[in-house]
Amino acid sequence: MCACVAIIGKDNAPLYIATANVDKEIALQYQVHASLDVIDERCATNQKAAADGRELYLGSLISTEQYKIYGYVTNTKIKFLIVIDASSTSSFRENEVRAMFRNLHNLYTDAVCNPFYTPGEPLTSASFDRANIHNIHWVAAENPYIVHQIVILLFPLERRPNNSESRKSVIPTPTTTTTSSMPFVPSEVTLPLAGAGAATGLFGSIVLLRLYKLRKWGWVKSNYSLEGKTFVITGANTGLGYETTKALVRRQATIVMACRNLNKANEAIGKIRTELGGTIPGALIPMELDLASFRSIRNFTSELKRTIPQLYCLVNNAGLAVREPEFTAEKYEVHFGVNHLGQFLLVDLLKQQLLEQKTRVVVVSSRMHEIEAEIDFAHLGRWVEYNSRLNRLYNNSKLMNFYYARELYKRGFNVHVLCPGLCHTDFFRHYEPKWYHYLVFSPIVWLMLRSGEQVQQLLTYTPTPAEPDGAQNIIYAATESVTTPEQNPVTGYFISNVKMRRSKFHFDEETSVRLWDESVRAIAESEKNK
Repeated sequence: MCACVAIIGKDNAPLYIATANVDKEIALQYQVHASLDVIDERCATNQKAAADGRELYLGSLISTEQYKIYGYVTNTKIKFLIVIDASSTSSFRENEVRAMFRNLHNLYTDAVCNPFYTPGEPLTSASFDRANIHNIHWVAAENPYIVHQIVILLFPLERRPNNSESRKSVIPTPTTTTTSSMPFVPSEVTLPLAGAGAATGLFGSIVLLRLYKLRKWGWVKSNYSLEGKTFVITGANTGLGYETTKALVRRQATIVMACRNLNKANEAIGKIRTELGGTIPGALIPMELDLASFRSIRNFTSELKRTIPQLYCLVNNAGLAVREPEFTAEKYEVHFGVNHLGQFLLVDLLKQQLLEQKTRVVVVSSRMHEIEAEIDFAHLGRWVEYNSRLNRLYNNSKLMNFYYARELYKRGFNVHVLCPGLCHTDFFRHYEPKWYHYLVFSPIVWLMLRSGEQVQQLLTYTPTPAEPDGAQNIIYAATESVTTPEQNPVTGYFISNVKMRRSKFHFDEETSVRLWDESVRAIAESEKNK
């Protein structure tokens, strides 16, 4: 009978220890600890095998009157030890002990391959604990119903004990028992069951991958109050702007919802009130702003200066991507006119207040700036049909956002640039997808795209209400991110997955300055041509 199972890390720190008898736990752990020196000596005498990267079965390490300890070392220097009651050792053959180690190794491999496991940390997974406990012979007397699983995983076929003998002291023996043969299962049943098992396994793999991606995308874990802080969010009535607004007002912030359509802004306020249980902890102030019109931008900034004396953060969130040519009131194509030039003018009109108050300026760019993007000065502001499957005008505008953020940082603004990630929102509503697009791409959308909201039970971080995973980078940039001389927009760093990463794009200083100058010139010419 197994008395103890232990898994020890490279630095001899225990990763997992389980004992059959709690009263003898300390004594068994001492035996395990004493065996580590023997393992080191055995490994030293097997340098060739260690150099080849092989697993080493070390056989019996220590024998006492009570216990016999066996050892096994993986090619990654993880040590497995099994302590067997001395009264049972005579019934165990060497190949059976090896089989027990192989099964233990397989359980360990499954546990550490979990994407949520941190290498080197103790194995605290409940499923791993159950797998080990359910697969050690000592539990047979306590729970006879799992004897079959114990036998299958720890013993070779020819050494499996008779089920009726294992259970006779605990449960009544059935009137008819079969211990050596399996019941006949017709093939007509086997195939559907196999198919169902394969489908279940595939679905489970997809869910695990989704959970892994959620963990990788990152979450803002701070939940402190933002009372007394005022945020301006462009495009706050829909998509990520809406989710960011809801997340911040939940934390008692005051949000100026800068929206093109005030009716939709008020509808969004009503929706937020409903989703937050009928009350809004902070304050929501709808104001009209159309980034496709310089007149609307000037009217908005005048009203903002008059009514909002202190501004904590400006979130330049509003943007779009279109398939057909569309133009602003000043006759610029909308990717350049709205995504870049509109927010350029907005910040310029507020620059004195932003600089004096060290207001956070959040620029929502995209990793698309790294893909087929350029600053096409020859066609700046014009609709161009590029020979590409991508929306090059959109990609170009996201690159302009990054260049623009770099120049703001050089000029002393507290600027933070980010990529929100590919999100499942209404951002691409202008593309008018067909019904079969939904049919084909829905599984991909669920698996790969960030959603507006995500069920909190799937995560280790669980604030009271669900927060939008797609808006996490915006929330982080608006409340927590810090730039340093080494990591800032000028050095090519931006926020992705709630942490700083460096852009793959090679930024050119001459292009950076020229884009700023051309943007100033475009605004001046539009004012002149009124």
